[in-house]
Amino acid sequence: MSKKEEHIIEPYTVSALLKDIHADFMERQSKVDKINVWDQYYLKLFQFLCQETVRVRDEVTTASQIDRSKIEQRLEADTFLFGYTFFLSTNPDYDYTWTYHLQKENKYVDFICNVCLFLLYVLKDINFIHQKYEVNNKLSLVFNDVLEVNFSKAMPMVKTKLIWDNFTQITRIQKGYYVAIKRETANIATKYVSFDITAHDEELKQLISFGMLMVDKSETLHGSIVEKTTSATNK
Repeated sequence: MSKKEEHIIEPYTVSALLKDIHADFMERQSKVDKINVWDQYYLKLFQFLCQETVRVRDEVTTASQIDRSKIEQRLEADTFLFGYTFFLSTNPDYDYTWTYHLQKENKYVDFICNVCLFLLYVLKDINFIHQKYEVNNKLSLVFNDVLEVNFSKAMPMVKTKLIWDNFTQITRIQKGYYVAIKRETANIATKYVSFDITAHDEELKQLISFGMLMVDKSETLHGSIVEKTTSATNK
């Protein structure tokens, strides 16, 4: 590989993210005698959310909002979903009426919009950090306690794992999310970053700057985050 080729950084995509999570799932299941059924459901849901993210990716406006009406239209057309909610309401052990399920539809749209924005912004953050900084693989970036990202000079240069036990954290995403720089379970720096595009990039830079300051105070982590030279990032 030439020096020029070494500095060509392929963007990290939804497809790459989903591939990483699937590999993480297979590795996790290989370490246990019995398959965790919940993990299988989480994987299916994550696949759906990634597919929906790809679908709405081009619908994000300059205000960083997703066109809710298109998601609502897809839900209205999903007769299978309506049948399932009706089926649940007829279960005598499940004390929720069909009306209750239908009333929750707006919150379900909110959930899908928020998670799709989260995934789009996380990919944007990963690519920004990968282009601008060298992050030692001793460190990881954790997004909203649910996605853990490691960087490396070797292939694959970006690798993401799902924090399976924290999967329900994705339901708590609203107008932004937390990003943490960690070494194993130790928190080095944490910051809340918003979905406001005018503030988001600056908030992320503040986190990285503070993280650089903190690791440089550590003998074992000194230099674990460094800004790439302009010549390297422009190649």
